[in-house]
Amino acid sequence: MDLLTLNQFAVLLWKNFTLKRRKLINSILEIFSSFIFPVVLLVFHILTDIKSTGPYNFTSQPINTLPSYIKNASDWELIYIPSNIDVVKEITENVKRNLNISLKVRGFSSESEFEKYILYDYESQKVLAAIVFDCDFKNSSDPLPLQVKYHLRFTRVQRTIWWPDKAGWKTAYLFPDHPSQGPRNPNLNDGGSPGYIKEGFLVIQHALDKAIMLYHESNLGKSLFDGITIFVQRFPFPAHPYHGLLWVSSPFLPLIFILTFSPVVLSIMQYVVQEKEERLKEYQLIIGLRNWIIWAAYFFTFFLLYIIIITLICVLFFITDEPILRYSDYSFIFIFLVCYAIASIFFSFMVSTFFNKAHLAASAGHLMFFASFFPFNFIFQHYGAISVSNKVAACLSSNVALALGINLLVKLEIKEIGVKWHNLWKPASLDDNLIFGYMLGMLLLDAFLYGLVTWYVETVFPGQSGVPQPWYFFLLRSYWFGKPRIRKKTLKAMEELRSNNFEAEPINLVAGIQIKHLHKEFSGKAAVKDLSLNVYEGQVTILLGHNGAGKTTALSVLTGMYSPLSRVKAFVNGLDISDNMIEIRKNLGFCPQNDLLFKDLTLAEHLFFYSVIKGMPRNMHTLEIDHMLSIFDLLENQHAFSCSLSEGAKRKLSVIIALIGGSKVIILDEPSSGMDPVSKRLTWNLLMQYKHNRTILVTTPYMDEADTLGDRIAILAMGTLQCCGSSVFLKQIYGAGYHIVMQREPRCDVEKISAMIQSHVPGAMLEDDIGDELSFVLLKEYTHRFEALFDELEKNQKELGIANFGVSITTMKEVFFKVNKLATSQMSIHDQNKQQSLSGSFERPVFSSFNELATIKFNTGFPLYRQQFCSMFIKRALFSWRNWKLILLQIIVILVVTTYLLIALNFKDDYMPAREMDLRHYGQTIVPYSISGNSGLALTLIKKLEIFLKSKNQELRKVKGNVQNYILESKECRDFCIIALSIKVEKNKTVFTVLFNNKAYHSSATSLAVLDNILFMLLSGPRASITVSNKPQPLPVYGSNTVPINGLQIVQCLAFGISVVAGSFCLQTVIERISKAKHIQFLSGVYVLTYWLSALLWDLICFSIPCCLLLIQNSIYSFGEHGIAKFLITLAVMGLVFLLLLFSLETAFWSLKNFVFHNIIFNFFSVFTRLKTAVVPNQGTKEQEDEAVIKEKNKVLELLCTFQTNPVLLNKVTKIYYKCPVVRAIRNISLVVKKSECFGLLGLNGAGKTTIFKMITGEETITSGVVLIDGNSVTENIRKIRSRIGYGPQSDSVLNHMTGRELLIMYARLWGVPESVIYKYVEAFLCSVHLEPLADNVVYTYSGGNKRRLSTAIALMGKSSVVLLDEPSTGMDPVTRHLLWDTVTWICKTGKAIIITSHSMEECEALCSRLAIMVKGMFICLGSPRHVRNKFGNIHTLTAKINISKDEDKVKEFKKFVEKTFPGNVQNQEYQGIIGYFIPSKEICWGKVFSILEKAKVLFNLEDYSISQITLEQIFLTFANIDKKESTQSINLT
Repeated sequence: MDLLTLNQFAVLLWKNFTLKRRKLINSILEIFSSFIFPVVLLVFHILTDIKSTGPYNFTSQPINTLPSYIKNASDWELIYIPSNIDVVKEITENVKRNLNISLKVRGFSSESEFEKYILYDYESQKVLAAIVFDCDFKNSSDPLPLQVKYHLRFTRVQRTIWWPDKAGWKTAYLFPDHPSQGPRNPNLNDGGSPGYIKEGFLVIQHALDKAIMLYHESNLGKSLFDGITIFVQRFPFPAHPYHGLLWVSSPFLPLIFILTFSPVVLSIMQYVVQEKEERLKEYQLIIGLRNWIIWAAYFFTFFLLYIIIITLICVLFFITDEPILRYSDYSFIFIFLVCYAIASIFFSFMVSTFFNKAHLAASAGHLMFFASFFPFNFIFQHYGAISVSNKVAACLSSNVALALGINLLVKLEIKEIGVKWHNLWKPASLDDNLIFGYMLGMLLLDAFLYGLVTWYVETVFPGQSGVPQPWYFFLLRSYWFGKPRIRKKTLKAMEELRSNNFEAEPINLVAGIQIKHLHKEFSGKAAVKDLSLNVYEGQVTILLGHNGAGKTTALSVLTGMYSPLSRVKAFVNGLDISDNMIEIRKNLGFCPQNDLLFKDLTLAEHLFFYSVIKGMPRNMHTLEIDHMLSIFDLLENQHAFSCSLSEGAKRKLSVIIALIGGSKVIILDEPSSGMDPVSKRLTWNLLMQYKHNRTILVTTPYMDEADTLGDRIAILAMGTLQCCGSSVFLKQIYGAGYHIVMQREPRCDVEKISAMIQSHVPGAMLEDDIGDELSFVLLKEYTHRFEALFDELEKNQKELGIANFGVSITTMKEVFFKVNKLATSQMSIHDQNKQQSLSGSFERPVFSSFNELATIKFNTGFPLYRQQFCSMFIKRALFSWRNWKLILLQIIVILVVTTYLLIALNFKDDYMPAREMDLRHYGQTIVPYSISGNSGLALTLIKKLEIFLKSKNQELRKVKGNVQNYILESKECRDFCIIALSIKVEKNKTVFTVLFNNKAYHSSATSLAVLDNILFMLLSGPRASITVSNKPQPLPVYGSNTVPINGLQIVQCLAFGISVVAGSFCLQTVIERISKAKHIQFLSGVYVLTYWLSALLWDLICFSIPCCLLLIQNSIYSFGEHGIAKFLITLAVMGLVFLLLLFSLETAFWSLKNFVFHNIIFNFFSVFTRLKTAVVPNQGTKEQEDEAVIKEKNKVLELLCTFQTNPVLLNKVTKIYYKCPVVRAIRNISLVVKKSECFGLLGLNGAGKTTIFKMITGEETITSGVVLIDGNSVTENIRKIRSRIGYGPQSDSVLNHMTGRELLIMYARLWGVPESVIYKYVEAFLCSVHLEPLADNVVYTYSGGNKRRLSTAIALMGKSSVVLLDEPSTGMDPVTRHLLWDTVTWICKTGKAIIITSHSMEECEALCSRLAIMVKGMFICLGSPRHVRNKFGNIHTLTAKINISKDEDKVKEFKKFVEKTFPGNVQNQEYQGIIGYFIPSKEICWGKVFSILEKAKVLFNLEDYSISQITLEQIFLTFANIDKKESTQSINLT
């Protein structure tokens, strides 16, 4: 492992821990929730006294004790089987005599007949027992063999047990699943359940054994039984501490530990999937990280969190003087939990690979985590009946392994043994042969298997981003050892013949990126078709295209996010992307279309993180970071979190990340999207500096950016490369001529202007007519007539209503329009030019449908409520329909889990096998015995006992003194003894007392079987044996007195399953709240009650499906004694109460929030500020306010006094964010916007534009001041203003699960558009933003620009008084942008007030009748675009682009030419051959200027030029104090 890898791993750990630290509350809650149960246990442990109980001594029971329920012996039957064997009947009669009661004796020929009798005959209740001989009788007269096998069949449900259940005799188990603390049933001398003594099993067993022995040795047997007396007795139990809390909590402790660790497991899943969903992980891979390093960093991050939690748990468990776990080794517990931590981390990793959405991973992962615990429930119920191998196999689930380990730990604690290192690989007692070491081993195996699945699934199914490997990838040598990195030295020319639309490739440059025949499809639709392109080192190559043209797809293939087709060849730095992507990414810088930033890292931390990943020297980190931040003017924000930045600042950070680290290949996807003009220019300058020795590929929607930056420009249309070359080459190919742009007065006559232009230049066409701007295209064949045209326009300027005009050569915008038109129509350039007319160079929307819709009467009252309810209901239904996999998963999980749990409760005891009374079932046990007195019989029996036990692999142990004392004193005996024997020799009798360990269910019958066997061996020889089994009778069909399943258990099973559904109800609402779609819906007029009632109805329908599937009978839904109708009504009432509470919170929260911030916090802050000012007086001078801004404030005050209503009115509005330090986002702004007015807000990123919108819409509270919408205060009447605002926020707040058409129909219904015209209404808006081709596609498939169009269409719909558009055209291509402008202009004419923020000065000039420039939350300039321009004097700008590649000396010559021709000029820009000047208007004579520039075009190799009045963008740059040229020294802009 090299140093770079170690540094990358270290910085990943730093990043993960920093993010966890930033979410401190979440981390604390995770840890706190993990400690809830352990702390509760500790508290109860401290409050609970550990009492000492015992010792327990039990009296012996005579072996001939008859059951108490036999009152009249003649009523009871003793059954024998088979009845056709004489000896069987004889033995049974002898049993009756031995019992000395008058029983009926009845025989059955077979067991099946007997079982029918038990099942269907009510008289079978009086069957005491059935004796079934399992001997191979041939004839009825056959004798009884010496090896006798029989089983006794008593009633399935005991008659003497107060709380009987189906388990009955528990023959499937040797021990209780849950051992008691101390003796089992300590108050019962007979041992209690299963009742071998009380039920009469032992008396029948001994009477039968005695009869068998007497049958073989009658005389000797009689003398033997006359001289002995047999008793049975329970093992005594010594005094012991009673840990009541541990005993009570033992069934729940496994679940408690699962719940303890569940928050961390779910946190891991969500964290990993969220990075995948936000594409942060894929971005880290793109910039050079290896996948295994990311996973390793994840592991160690969460492993440390686990270590902290486990350490604290161990401390809690062992901190007190009397710890919770008194007998276990804390280091062993620590290691066990650490093994589980490792397994659970890998389990979380495995689950995370199956999901791409964090919310889905959280819900489904929650299900999978707890579902993996369910097998333990079955094991817990049938613990004794399940073999060790099956238990170990179940440990393939780490949760089962943990639960079994905790269960075993509790058992050993109760037994006062505990878990220690010395008994790791040994069974700690006879009742549980599971070894703790198995669980440790299985947890580590689980971790390995989970890791294996994670590796395989992520490699074969990487998700939306990433290149999948074949399923057999692990068999490929290339996967393990890689392919040879053969660098492609010589680049061959393109094989295919290019058309005239492609400029010749440069010969002397090296292609850093070479693409050949790139083709990519999604769902059978081609996104990129046969793309071949070279991108050269030392150049900036621009890739243009309309929204959805395939630009981002092509870049994604180059960066390895998507896989190309097999026939595609693409090389980056000479390396094939199919084989060497890891090597390529080491020298790759990438800026994606969407900002992939960590929300909780600061700017400086982002740059530090990525600089380390890219291998920058440590001493260069700070220098490089400070340098980059200072270039973009972000030094002040270097410690701000990325989530708090404006969109433009985020974009700058993304660009910086792509550029740092010295990457040789840089790919930027729309890098300046969302940046203000200042930042755009800074980005351009930086890219110009960085392109030396680097290969830079840029996509952009901005034509000026392409013209400025692009050494070569390639244009994609409909997935196909249409042309490629320098801007000069493309303008020559596609350019129609010159452009004249006019700013018109209100009285402008467009027809007269067109006629004048066409009289001089035939074929001239109107290109644009937007706002107060006219643009004409003049064909270049008539250049010689331009001078006369300009002279006439200048003379008749006032008469024609022209404020000013300018001229330029073909622009890249015109090139882009024509390329897209040609791609659509497949026409030649020549034919295209012939068919052009005054209609313009791009398709305009048809507004006839809009004019028809202008007369629509919107629904109100009940029809509106009904529409809104239907709309919200359909929205919820579509969410479930489109996420059908999640819904189906929930239903399946509910049915499977709940049904499984209920079946597990009922299945528990249906199977009742025969249980043979054999010590071998318990493993190797110890059989202690004691002899009191001397007797030959006793010694002989002991010898027989020794022989018998040796054959059974048991240990016989003689004890001194009383065997009962030995049992009391020896813990080993209590743990490893099942039976014991006490022989006491009296005068005439030998008393045998067989002792049994009552912890084992069948120990009493087993102990008697051992004694009877040695007596039989004594009488009949060593080959004699009696094998007895207990085989309970079947359960009668007519019913029994068994107790039903505990209702609490059923409730728990149902509650767990139903909670899965209930947890999913909030999913869509949370998504809408986070994306702000819910806010937009409320602004569109939806009522709070409608919103929540529709959600309630759909959720009830979804809830009813699994409920109906779960319930089989409905007889319980009554108001009777056993009905639950009254409880259901109570629950329904509680639901309505919660709904009312929710409604109250929705409506009252805004008022409460405003009261707190407006009246409490602001007043406190004001007092504090005044005190501070009094102590430290402000010595600064007040800034001079613009005259127009002051007039606007006075105008607002007058309107407030006269109570005139306007769509928007802001009076002295201030917004303060109470952070550290305090941020004054908005400072004392006053503004009024009238009907049919489009007002523009300009400003740098972070100037406060979006904050104004948030206050107007009620998303943010107003610190001070008044905001009125149609005369209603936002602060006081938030509900009234909600239906008066259309809002298109900066981030696209659209619902991804709906199609574009469905979404617009939903909002149309919210506004109350009548159903009869709703489809026509929606179609008009789809056409207005050119979304008809994508209208029926799901929104999540839209590109960023298309989502922007949809969001803007939503904002423009309805009957709102005000429309707020926050950077509506960001990311849109020029064609779509112009369509949007037309739509906004038309909407504005309908009477709506529109406020728009934009970084496009062209957009503001085209749309806005007034605008304001904001700096640091204040208006510093306000007025119409013309007013703002005229305010800065009669200044014109001249921009020329010189081809410096041919002759760099031409630049100096051109500068001298301008100085001589235009005295008083000031140069304001110069880079890459582009030179800009401010020229005083007195030097401008249009005819003369055009003639001069046409000559200069030839003399100085001018690629293009333009001359016009000073633009808004240049004024904006001046106000922003960024214009680095000291132009104000020579030209007074005021």
